[in-house]
Amino acid sequence: VRKSKRKMFGDTKHYDPVALKQKFVLWPGLAELAARYRERTYYFANPENRETFLENPTEFLSKNGPMKPPPLRLVMLGARGAGKSLHSRQLAQHLGIFHISFKERLQELIMAKTKKKIGPAYPEDEEEPEYSPEEIAAMSAITGPDGQPVTTTGLTDSAPTDTSEAGETATEDKEAEDGQKEEGETEEEIPLTEDEEAIKNNLESEDALSPDVLDKIVPEWWNKEPFKSTGFIIEGFPRTPDEARYMADQGLFPDGAVLLLVEDTDIIDRLLPPRLAKWRVNRNRRIAKKERAKAKKKKERDDLIAKRRAELEAEKAKAKKKKERDDLIAKRRAELEAEKA
Repeated sequence: VRKSKRKMFGDTKHYDPVALKQKFVLWPGLAELAARYRERTYYFANPENRETFLENPTEFLSKNGPMKPPPLRLVMLGARGAGKSLHSRQLAQHLGIFHISFKERLQELIMAKTKKKIGPAYPEDEEEPEYSPEEIAAMSAITGPDGQPVTTTGLTDSAPTDTSEAGETATEDKEAEDGQKEEGETEEEIPLTEDEEAIKNNLESEDALSPDVLDKIVPEWWNKEPFKSTGFIIEGFPRTPDEARYMADQGLFPDGAVLLLVEDTDIIDRLLPPRLAKWRVNRNRRIAKKERAKAKKKKERDDLIAKRRAELEAEKAKAKKKKERDDLIAKRRAELEAEKA
């Protein structure tokens, strides 16, 4: 009886041991890039990793017990209005990992210059509403395992900062901005960088983000602390086949994807009432704004008329006073002439 030879994998099974060691990510290897060491087979994602392994195999093998697996990394996908934000945030808190909203992260990266959110859902003439602390936390691009907002800086290599320090900085910026408005200074529009323009175009018209821009946003969630050792769930990324290919090319593999399938009627029933309410609020705000502008214009016109009327009254009184003075002089002159005669 001929027995089929069963392939004996190494500690990382069919995952690349070099990628696990160096990047702490489960990167599926390729059978055509396999190597054998101590009667075990190892798969590699690329020739470079295979060469690195063969130079010093023991560096990538477990020494004292099983190798530590990377933390859980998930992506949450679904149609707009399917409930990705709600479910991914709750799932992140339940699993004790970070929650990342990709779209909100894009907003954060340019809001320091645009001073407002960009996109079809945020009309130009819409005033920024005031939100409660709970609503602000719910709209944060990144929240920690405890559900609290995490603030990060812009398109640079950075780690999350303490939210209290970020709050103090935001308060100082707000006070400075209010002070400038009180002094009557006009705020100049800050030019966007090339990357920031690309983000703005993506938010406005869904233009594709280039790999160069994605390189400055996405990899840190896999490669830097505290995301690297804690794990996360990303909401709304990848959105296109190109973005999925970008993740595969960069070795940014999630451990699973959650796809929310919702009927169109359910989405309409869920989104239409609040959007109608928002439309009514914006409509009433626009009407009130027009009424205020109309009242202001009428007041300016009435003030101008009143001012001109006052000027005419003053001129009339001045002319009357001059005529009375001239009449008095003429009368006195006539009296002097009469006395002289």
